[in-house]
Amino acid sequence: RKEYDAVLLAVGAPKSRKLGIPGEDGEGVVHGIDFLKALNLGEDTSYVKGKRVSVIGGGDVAIDAARSLIRLGAVEVTIVYCR
Repeated sequence: RKEYDAVLLAVGAPKSRKLGIPGEDGEGVVHGIDFLKALNLGEDTSYVKGKRVSVIGGGDVAIDAARSLIRLGAVEVTIVYCR
């Protein structure tokens, strides 16, 4: 702390939350936290594929996942968020 003017502790969400909707554990469905963790650790994320991808949710994880998907080659990413 003595070497810095400020210290930022940004813990974030430690694990994914279930939505409680049919199909959320289906083939091709990946939880955002798990995807971002694998991506940032340099692990294989080729299981997330497709040119058109939907991201369900509206928080920081959804935005980070959407931007990451575009960097990985998705042409169209739609964020589905209901509030």
